[in-house]
Amino acid sequence: MENHPVRMPKPGAVNWGSLQMQITLGILVILAIIFFVFGKVAITEQRQKMMNQMEEYGSATTNFIAQISLVPLQKFSIYQLENYVHNLEQNKLVTYCDIFDDKDLLITQNVHGVERKPHGGVDKENLLVFSVPISENDVHYGRVEVGMDLEPVHVRINTISWQIVLAFCIGLLLIGGVVSFFIHKKLVGPILKLSGITKTIAAGQFAVSSQAGRRDEIGELAGSINTMSRNLEDSYRTLERKVEERTVELKAAKDAAEGTNAHLEVVGAGLQALLDNSPVGILFIAEDYIIQRVNLEIFRITGYGASELSGHSISILFSDKESFRQSFELISQGLERDGVCQTTTRLQKKDGGCIICSVRGRLTVLDEGVGGVILSLEDVTARLQLEEELLKIKKLESVGVLAGGIAHDFNNILMAILGNLSLVEKIAGSDDRVAELLSQARNASLKAKELTVKLLTFAQGGESVNKTESLPDIVKESASFALSGSNVKCRFDIEDDLWAVRMDREQINQVMQNLILNADQAISGGGRIDVTCRNRDVRAGDIAGLTQAKYVQLKIKDTGAGIANENLPKVFDPYFSTREKDSYKGRGLGLSIVRSIIIKHNGGVFVRSSPGLGTEFTIYLPAVEKSAGGAESEVDILPSGKGLVLVMDDDETVHTVVEEMLTYLGYKVLHCYNGEETLATYQEQQKTGLDVSLVIMDLTIPGAMGGVEAVRKLREIYPLAKVIVSSGYSGDPVVQDYQSSGFDNCISKPYQLLDLSRVIAETLKQKSDDNIEND
Repeated sequence: MENHPVRMPKPGAVNWGSLQMQITLGILVILAIIFFVFGKVAITEQRQKMMNQMEEYGSATTNFIAQISLVPLQKFSIYQLENYVHNLEQNKLVTYCDIFDDKDLLITQNVHGVERKPHGGVDKENLLVFSVPISENDVHYGRVEVGMDLEPVHVRINTISWQIVLAFCIGLLLIGGVVSFFIHKKLVGPILKLSGITKTIAAGQFAVSSQAGRRDEIGELAGSINTMSRNLEDSYRTLERKVEERTVELKAAKDAAEGTNAHLEVVGAGLQALLDNSPVGILFIAEDYIIQRVNLEIFRITGYGASELSGHSISILFSDKESFRQSFELISQGLERDGVCQTTTRLQKKDGGCIICSVRGRLTVLDEGVGGVILSLEDVTARLQLEEELLKIKKLESVGVLAGGIAHDFNNILMAILGNLSLVEKIAGSDDRVAELLSQARNASLKAKELTVKLLTFAQGGESVNKTESLPDIVKESASFALSGSNVKCRFDIEDDLWAVRMDREQINQVMQNLILNADQAISGGGRIDVTCRNRDVRAGDIAGLTQAKYVQLKIKDTGAGIANENLPKVFDPYFSTREKDSYKGRGLGLSIVRSIIIKHNGGVFVRSSPGLGTEFTIYLPAVEKSAGGAESEVDILPSGKGLVLVMDDDETVHTVVEEMLTYLGYKVLHCYNGEETLATYQEQQKTGLDVSLVIMDLTIPGAMGGVEAVRKLREIYPLAKVIVSSGYSGDPVVQDYQSSGFDNCISKPYQLLDLSRVIAETLKQKSDDNIEND
């Protein structure tokens, strides 16, 4: 509470407006009136009394002169009368004395020289005149007239009046002083003290008066003031507490409001940022199709800045008026019907390129209450391309399943052919003609094997055998091999410090050969192929089908005739080709296999072409920022050995050819057709004391225990067993990582005698080294 100083009167100063002065003056005025009335009455009575005394004195004196003047009048003794008059006039009160005869004639002379008037009249302004007849026995002898001087009486009366007034004034002052002192002592002083207490209370100091013990109105007033002070103090404390509580509440409310304001500012800024950073473009359009406002995403989608679009018709985003009219007819119909609309339309960017956008519209109110439409644009070109790519992948997967089954069965057939041919070559001896025929048959079978490898590569969805490799070496090697004998030149542009790639070397080599051969066949009469390698950081959404990561970009561009626009979407379809199908070209599997391999490597492959301007294939392969590892050394081929080999396969043809090859190599063979039979046979041979040197298991046995489960159970009983997995699916994950499944080695169908001999030698040598280490 703010304290105000108590203003006290200066010492000696008279405060005429104070209660003490007002009461004192009031009492003095009343007393003055009373004294005035009573004084006036007293003075009047005193005057009247003195006048009465003068009249009595004058009347007595006149009567006495009349009595003593009777004899001299009878004797006509004028001298004696004058003597009487002279003696009388010696009195200061008697102004004159005249004696008249019966004829009212003055017979005495005034010794004072008073001027006589007719009939003895004198100036009676200050005189009191008495006239008494002189007679005896009804005989009139004359009269006596005495004039009394009133001036001494008046002086006396005035003196006494002033004395009375002075006494009244002195008394009035004494009474006023006493009354003032009494009032100050008994009333004004206590009231002033109470006033000081109230001022102290008003200043915030809740004092109490010591006069509450008085048994009068002042005491009651002091008690009331004390009660008021205590109540005010309690109220002040309560108010102070409530103010503190309210202050805390207000501070909390202020903090909450500030927090809310800050939150609203953040939310507002966030909403503005959300609008500007929205993944969709937003346009506010008036009813006349004039663009009012846009967000930042519009620039990324269309290439137009906000200043280039604001104030212009939205038709600027369309290639022609007809497409604009058709699109907005659909939008207007949806808005009129439902208030919202959604459609897909083709827009033209600032650079002239076309994009497909998903358009959503909603009626809204723009600035100043003007009606309009808010449109959101989303560039779905890449998404539609991705969907198209996914549809193609699904189609390829379906074809791949069929191709994989055919290749597997065909591998079993080739197994019998290649295996027997390799045996016949060993048995035939030195007959050159027979050796030549067998070589032609083997080469034809190897081409068939290559075809099945392509089919399996196209069909398989498993992981490749990936290693960190240097891409430039493979690119140059494959291109040189594919262009052997061609008049087409190849130019390489490879970035320094090109990132390494995690890849299957053989499969990427196949990709390069297919693409280079396609480019070579597209060029007639000589030309050039440009091969470019670059490091690329790809962001999410930049390229359809690719995630955000580091990639090595491989471009192969030719100067051939190009591909027609209607054929571009089909170039990766299996068995699609624009060239004549013969023994060398035109099978239509090359680009399908390229696509399948690149997808398995988590990459992407894209094509651009214009008739007469050539074709460009672009490949993206995931990169690793480290140097490529060196190639692994091949395992030496070891001599064949002796022992017992268990062969598990569901195909009798395979059993036959494998038995012939193993027999040629010096091994005995036992045949099993599923996992259960293999386990039982192995246990039986161990019980009879015959050591099983090796087990060759087919990976997949339809309707029975396959190789994976069989080797697991075999390892549980015989941990040192030597097991080779054999499969026509060379890209199967189990074949690629056979050791994790419990196998010691693998061999892919179809294989020849040398292949089998080398794998057996590697497996037995590895097992022998392991046993030595264990010992």
